[in-house]
Amino acid sequence: MYCALYRKWRPKVFSDIVGQEYIVETLKNQVKNNNISHAYLFTGFRGTGKTTCAKILAKATNCLNPKDGNPCNECKICKGIDNGSILDVLEIDAASNNGVENIRELREEANFTPAVGKYRVYIIDEVHMLSIGAFNALLKIMEEPPSYVIFILATTEAHKVPTTILSRCQQFNFNKINKDLIVQRLLFVAKSENINLDNKAASLIAKNVNGGLRDALSILDSCRSLAQDQEINTKIVSQVISIADLSDIIKLAEYIIKKNITKALDLVENITSEYIDAFKLTRQLIEVFKYILIIKISNTNIILDLEEDILNILKNISQDISIKNIYYILDIFSEGYDKIYRSSSKQLELEISIMKAIYQDQDQDLDNNLNNNLDNKIKQLELEIKTLKDKVNNFNLNIYKKRETNIEDQSFSNISDMSIYEAAVEISNWSEILDVLSEINPGLFAALSESKGYLNKDAEIVFIETDNQFFLDLIRSSSQAKQTLKQAIFRVLNKKYRIGPYKNNNKKSQENSNLISDIENLAKENNIKLNIK
Repeated sequence: MYCALYRKWRPKVFSDIVGQEYIVETLKNQVKNNNISHAYLFTGFRGTGKTTCAKILAKATNCLNPKDGNPCNECKICKGIDNGSILDVLEIDAASNNGVENIRELREEANFTPAVGKYRVYIIDEVHMLSIGAFNALLKIMEEPPSYVIFILATTEAHKVPTTILSRCQQFNFNKINKDLIVQRLLFVAKSENINLDNKAASLIAKNVNGGLRDALSILDSCRSLAQDQEINTKIVSQVISIADLSDIIKLAEYIIKKNITKALDLVENITSEYIDAFKLTRQLIEVFKYILIIKISNTNIILDLEEDILNILKNISQDISIKNIYYILDIFSEGYDKIYRSSSKQLELEISIMKAIYQDQDQDLDNNLNNNLDNKIKQLELEIKTLKDKVNNFNLNIYKKRETNIEDQSFSNISDMSIYEAAVEISNWSEILDVLSEINPGLFAALSESKGYLNKDAEIVFIETDNQFFLDLIRSSSQAKQTLKQAIFRVLNKKYRIGPYKNNNKKSQENSNLISDIENLAKENNIKLNIK
């Protein structure tokens, strides 16, 4: 029977695991020093090596002849674990065994000493799927487990695991695997399997698997079947993963910018006639406009992984559109993205979004938005000046903005109490929030690509640290952008938070000075008489 590539090339020792160096080194040292924990939690994106690492750890702890912390894969225990004949290592799928009774059976079984190996190892995959009762039952044995029992929990959604379980585990976060490492692995496997894989094709596969090597190997498997003895190029990869050629997407973006509706709709028809899903096409189009926005803002390829000829084409296109109009178009397609996903007429929804982007009177809308924003700023300024009457003296100027308790209506504003900032801690999975943001609003993601997030749980505020003035201006003037950012935070942290800019004591006086300058300039531009002492 044919063995799929992702199974055939599944790592058998720690050193074969790609892109998780610090994790495998730590586990190897624990095995070498006989410093094994009774419980581990492996978290991270799918296809990054969580279950594979769990199985290697199970073998290494029971191996009769471990080599530098790795299992030998030759002794009867290693072979028995690989073929499933040794029952001391049990893998449980929590998605289908998530009840209290399942965990009670596990607890009763765990009381028996290992039949062959040194440890009884329980690998519980997708552990976040356990019911509350099952978690409580699991907690009982994890509090005081027998010395010969090891629990290895794996999940893609660690925030759904109770803190009582988290606190009893050594936690390891498996990051998305770097695109270059995936490309290297694909080329290595292809060479070993006598598969003719083009470098650009390998790069395209790596780009479309969201950091998961298992998915990449599965796509390579499908490409081999389609190509047979031919070279696997980008065209074959595009057919397998049902995406359009990048050059076609760039042409479509150019037609939209130049308001050529006929060519734009004709091109959509041609692309979708090749069985390219309109939903994926929309996602690719959003990505191209994200590239154009980044080029427009930074004029660099540092954060873009594009070939030189593609980059030059995008640079030329970016000269024909303003940053605000790019954001406007991204807003239209981001909004249409959800509609297209749910719609039974995906192509029609995409064409409607394209017509909106081309025909809507963008300049007038932008002017109206700017005027409204200016009016709002003037009203806010007048309110701040009124507040200052009772709070300013001859030596200091402190501005306090009203803190609203309604999370949905909360403004993106500065907090004057520095203890609020000092109590905030950096959000370790901020990158996950940015990943979500890249899907629902690539323009906002581009502006936040170099940012950090801090959380004050008591104040229920997420602070954003960034030097990108474009983002700060946008988030203050666009309620939609603000709500989109809150939505991304909610998806990852599973709770609604207010948002605000992060600052510290070192920046405080400079920010106060800048704020005074902003007030003076705004008042001068709008003929408001203002005397700041």
